[in-house]
Amino acid sequence: MKRIPIASSVEKDDVVRAAYFYNLEIHDFIVGDATRPTETIYNVPGEATFLHYVDDALLGFPYVAVSGENAAALARWIVGQIETVSLDALTEAFASPPSDPSALRRLLGHAFLLAPECFDAAFDEYFRVGFDHLDPGVRRQAIVGVGYVGWPELTAPLRTLAEQDPDADVRRDARAMLTALLG
Repeated sequence: MKRIPIASSVEKDDVVRAAYFYNLEIHDFIVGDATRPTETIYNVPGEATFLHYVDDALLGFPYVAVSGENAAALARWIVGQIETVSLDALTEAFASPPSDPSALRRLLGHAFLLAPECFDAAFDEYFRVGFDHLDPGVRRQAIVGVGYVGWPELTAPLRTLAEQDPDADVRRDARAMLTALLG
């Protein structure tokens, strides 16, 4: 599944309108809970191609994803219909990361969604901005991101947070993520 971060100005109705104009049908609706986001899934009639609107409470914002046999074409189309966050925009934003913790948490969330499946040095640097931040909420967001990428290379900074972070919640979350990542 290819995840696509959407701009903060994009609302669910914008995605619904785009789905309507692509003649997508509602395929499923999944009610979220503490471990799973709320998701509206649309499909291309006659195909196994899906658009997912994901309202992710862990990240703190929604995004879209595409999956199935013609996911690449649907992704190109949706990017033309709603404002999304591109890899270029992410790279530019991390050149001078925002000082506001909530803006940085959102930027980190975009990095988790755009990160490749395998370890990537540039994204590792983005995550480390979060791991090293003064605000515990930003550090906790970076920990959440490890669950999205699952890279074993991120165990070292997680161990450091689990053992040495001054914030008890950060230490707890880092231990929990280490357990999830290492089994």
